[in-house]
Amino acid sequence: MTAKVSKKNSFSTLSYQVLWLGSGIRPPRTIPLGPKFSVSCKPFKENKTIDFSTYFDDVIGVTIPSEEVKVETIQLRFSDQRFPYVKSKPIHRSQEIIDDKQNIIQIKVRPNRELNQVVFSFLPDIEVLSPAWYRQEVENQIKENLQKYLSVNL
Repeated sequence: MTAKVSKKNSFSTLSYQVLWLGSGIRPPRTIPLGPKFSVSCKPFKENKTIDFSTYFDDVIGVTIPSEEVKVETIQLRFSDQRFPYVKSKPIHRSQEIIDDKQNIIQIKVRPNRELNQVVFSFLPDIEVLSPAWYRQEVENQIKENLQKYLSVNL
C-alpha cells in the first residue's frame, strides 16, 4: 500500500493503488493524473530540495502530514481469517510481524488520512493496539459512525 515513485526531471509520478499521481516542488504537493491531464511545455526547474525516492517512505499513500506529525509505531491485531492476507500483502514497507500466534503486526509511519482508510478497510477484522491515542481516535470515529446507524428509524 505504499507509493512507487518514478522520477522525471523534478516532477515525479507515483503509482498508489490504481491511481497515478504527480508531485512537484512549487509548492510540494501531489495531484491526481487522470485522462484529461495535460503537461505544459514550460521550462522545468530541477528539484534540489526533495528526494522523491525517500519522500514517501514514512507514510501510507501519498498524503504527507505536517512536520509536527512524527513517525509512530502502530501495532495492529488481525482476525485469523485476515492475517494471512496481511502477511502476504504488507500494509507498509516497515511492517514487522510481532506475534504470529496472536496475529499482531507493527508498522512505523506518520499517521495520515490513508492510514485511517487502510485501518477502516479491514473492519471488523482489525484492532488497533497502540499507540493509545490512535486507538482512542479510531474508537471515537467508530462510535461517531455507529450513532448514524443507531438513530435510523425503520
